[in-house]
Amino acid sequence: IPDDPETWVRLLFPQYLSYPFADRHYRLLDWAWNIEPDKRARPYFAIWPREGGKSTMAELITVMLGARAQRTYAVYVRRTQDKADESVSNIATMLESSAIDTYYPAMGRREVGKFGNPKDWRRNRLRTDFGFVLDALGVDSAFRGVKIKHKRPNFFIFDDIDDKFDSPKVVQHFIDVICTSILPAGDSGKLAVLAVQNVIRPDGFFGRVVNKKADYLGDRII
Repeated sequence: IPDDPETWVRLLFPQYLSYPFADRHYRLLDWAWNIEPDKRARPYFAIWPREGGKSTMAELITVMLGARAQRTYAVYVRRTQDKADESVSNIATMLESSAIDTYYPAMGRREVGKFGNPKDWRRNRLRTDFGFVLDALGVDSAFRGVKIKHKRPNFFIFDDIDDKFDSPKVVQHFIDVICTSILPAGDSGKLAVLAVQNVIRPDGFFGRVVNKKADYLGDRII
């Protein structure tokens, strides 16, 4: 198994990587590769242009952190539940690949119960035999303290949260949901947060980070 992140993703998932990496890709991969299993990581905001590979990299990194046992319970957060389900479905396809079966076979197998019944493997939740769990969550959905067997998420991915047609009231509501309902549900002592989107409005979740007006995730890397 490769011992550097670029070789790792290119070996396991060459079909998703058609072009050479830019500096931004190397920086994000380096951040993810060096996350320690039982320690909190500084939040990472990958604010990249359109067609920059944001969602693909976020999905690949989710698989990487699970396969390398860096994180055990991830929640993929998008603006709507349908979009979040779509990302989890993409990750399920990655986990079912022949490369994962070769290098991390337990990561690609569904967890089964005591009597051999397969557990969750659907559009909005994956539970692997390796012990890795992935949930899909739309910010538009109700969310109150998601837990599995008394565990809290230790990895959040925020992908495409802002919309340029939102009213200021809707923008504030989305930020309030993230800051008061979603983030507090995570395991604060072991939490890693990856946020990806291009800036489409200055008052949005990502725009406030760029404008240094955000009062959340203060030790973030941008």
